[in-house]
Amino acid sequence: MIQVRTFSSSLQIFHAKKELDDLDRAVNDFLAAEGITSVVSVSDAVTTGPKGEAIGVIRVVAYEAPAAWREEYHERLDRRIQEWGAEIEKLRKRADALGTGARTKVQGQFDELRSLQDAAKKKLGEMRKTGGEAWGLLAVSTLVYLAACAALGPWYLGVAVIPLVVFAGYPYLKRFTPFCHFGVGLALALAPLAGYAAAHPERVRSMILLDPAAGHAGDESKARERLKQFEALGPEGLAEKRSPTLVGKNSPREAVELMAWTQRRIRPPGYRQAVHCLTYGRLAEDARKFAKRVLVACGSEDTVTPEASCKAVAAAYPRGEYRSLPGLGHVPHIEAPETVNALIRAFIT
Repeated sequence: MIQVRTFSSSLQIFHAKKELDDLDRAVNDFLAAEGITSVVSVSDAVTTGPKGEAIGVIRVVAYEAPAAWREEYHERLDRRIQEWGAEIEKLRKRADALGTGARTKVQGQFDELRSLQDAAKKKLGEMRKTGGEAWGLLAVSTLVYLAACAALGPWYLGVAVIPLVVFAGYPYLKRFTPFCHFGVGLALALAPLAGYAAAHPERVRSMILLDPAAGHAGDESKARERLKQFEALGPEGLAEKRSPTLVGKNSPREAVELMAWTQRRIRPPGYRQAVHCLTYGRLAEDARKFAKRVLVACGSEDTVTPEASCKAVAAAYPRGEYRSLPGLGHVPHIEAPETVNALIRAFIT
């Protein structure tokens, strides 16, 4: 019999690790105290405050009740059903004592109660053999999944075991490691990838990269510079000082205003994550693995990812091409959208 228990904990800055450790301890203590050996799933949901910040976590644990629990629960239900039947019989005898008219009047109600009692007995019988049915359902579901992968093609059948292992293994990670949340992250990440692969068997036909950042290949000094600048200026300061440097000298005023509007809405945690990704990015190395057509375009006045860097990215792709965009900066799609649209049309047609 599957049962569910919910746990919760607040999250405060500088205390999150302790609070998550306390939450883990509460869950593990509960499992140990109740003698639970089979956990079906563990899922976490983060609650947020008015500004989108994490303020708490709710953990839902689904587990299989120990055999003794199940049998005790089933016996209790069985006794209640029998008591229910005895009460129905008492009511029927009282109606008989009142005469034929009273008995006829309530006969429909008695029949309905008997029907409900029979349905409850049937359900109890099903519950007593749920364990075997669950394993049977799991086996059938796995076969259906593999058949669906085979229908998509040999490649999908070949990689079908990866999602199967991830989703089957995640519920058990809680028993072995405090890093089980990486398991659910991996499981969730597989969903859009699998959907894309199913919708596009040929996967990617070609790519267009506008003013791409090649990454710093682990050079953390550049990350420190960026973060230092951000700490000093903040989103408002970036909007005022950096926005004009992102566009070409002759770009329309609207482009500068749109960049400023965007930078004012930067959130510090998101900015730090972006800097981390940029720091450890190795686009040129990854490019060698992609054998299809790639167009790299860069504004001639881009000072963030200048033409020399973008040309190196284009050269790293086996079938890379390069286009210079005269008079444009780092955001050509904002500065001259009609030029970028024409570039895309020419490349894909």
